[in-house]
Amino acid sequence: MPIDPQARKILDEGIRLPALETLSVAAARKRCRDTFCTKEIPEHVSKVDHRILSLTVDHAIYNIPVRIYTPVPGPALPVLVYFHGGGFVVNNLDTHDAICRNLANTAGCIVVSVDYARSPEYRYPVALKQCYRVTTWVAENATLLGADPFRIAVGGDSSGGTLAAGVSLMARDLEAPHICFQLLLYPALDYYLPGTDSYETFSTGYSLTRETMRWFFSLYLPKNFNREDPYLFPVRAQRHDNLPVTHIITAEYDPLRDEAERYAGLLEKSGSVVTLKRYSGMIHGFILMHRAIDIGKKALKEAGMILKKQFKPGNKNIQGERISCL
Repeated sequence: MPIDPQARKILDEGIRLPALETLSVAAARKRCRDTFCTKEIPEHVSKVDHRILSLTVDHAIYNIPVRIYTPVPGPALPVLVYFHGGGFVVNNLDTHDAICRNLANTAGCIVVSVDYARSPEYRYPVALKQCYRVTTWVAENATLLGADPFRIAVGGDSSGGTLAAGVSLMARDLEAPHICFQLLLYPALDYYLPGTDSYETFSTGYSLTRETMRWFFSLYLPKNFNREDPYLFPVRAQRHDNLPVTHIITAEYDPLRDEAERYAGLLEKSGSVVTLKRYSGMIHGFILMHRAIDIGKKALKEAGMILKKQFKPGNKNIQGERISCL
């Protein structure tokens, strides 16, 4: 299918800007803030709470900002712990505020959005371990949050999806906390080299490029990283069984498409419950761009409805076939 006209307009506008990887980290962060933070009136949520969690990670104490969205008053609401995308380098709670508000309202769940430590100030595995620690904090403090400790999900877009998949693997291997569902929006799940067919086909000219991914990884990865580390690159895990029920969203014109779809296949082969939906005509980040891309709005709403369905008390699996919109 041809690129969606609204996505094409964004690509054409982006051509006039210098590539993200040619900017300083500070300039790249400013551009992303300016792009994704708008002055529009935000979607109403019953309660939005800003907190700083002082949590110990590997014997060091980190002050981790979180933003907690509560859609309606009430006890024992399900909860989604959300990790924003941005290549581990850019974006923050504000760039993803609209996504979290929409998911909270559509799914009827508390959303805990995590402002994990970014790179290059903090390289892997600091962000991942912070995300895991916040998820355990949510489980341990569910009652105080008005949340149900048996209905905790994790999710994220792009690099946030990488972190969500890593947290799910850690939670399985460490046997805590219990995660019932993971929502992965066009996640990065492997290294950019040697790359997949979609990396070759969409390496330039489609919003996210191979060079941008190279830049992100150069800032995120430690000098002697292990390419087989399953928490870093979940596609490379030796086991994909006993993971939470999973929904994966991919975009047709995205270099990360094939690795995310391969992950869906690995989960399915291992017996984990997974659904996959590819959005035709879409580019990487189309849900983050939902104000400008109508299919992004639709996909965000559909993701919230899948969350709502999964969070129904007593529901242990997503019912339905694996789906792909080609």
